[in-house]
Amino acid sequence: QSRLWQTSPDPQYALKKARRDKLIEVSAKHPDWVLGFVDEVWWSRLQRPRMQAWSDGPPLKMQVLAADDRDPDPIAICCYGMLRNDTKRVMLRFAEHRPVGEISALFLEWVCQMLHEEGKKRLIVIWDDAPWHACTTVLDWAKGRNCSVKLPGGVEIIHYHFLRLRKDAS
Repeated sequence: QSRLWQTSPDPQYALKKARRDKLIEVSAKHPDWVLGFVDEVWWSRLQRPRMQAWSDGPPLKMQVLAADDRDPDPIAICCYGMLRNDTKRVMLRFAEHRPVGEISALFLEWVCQMLHEEGKKRLIVIWDDAPWHACTTVLDWAKGRNCSVKLPGGVEIIHYHFLRLRKDAS
């Protein structure tokens, strides 16, 4: 008999999932809050893909290109997206780089600006454990933003990694 679901080998998986579900439940009770599932994808025109699932047989041989110093085109492009739990719509933003902390913070800043225009007060961000999601740049930016929006108003951020549960976040 086959299993209908697959659970994570992470011993704290159930705790993390319960916390995420609680955030979903609490945010649904506040019309001025938005819970968003955030992720990104990126492509490099100079780096070959690591996957071989898209080809039959052995991996295809690809020419690895080199960037010319005079080339104005970006080496990589990324697309950030946030699925809003309240509207079930996706907010997208493209950047001419690979995803790093600074680009992640810029995406979140843009999301906060859009939500502020809608009159929202809090954004709960749920995403995976990519290194640029929890880097010092993003965490410091979120902390600074939360301090600055308390007085004049704005969108506060609650930053939650579904795959990581820190002791101070439980």
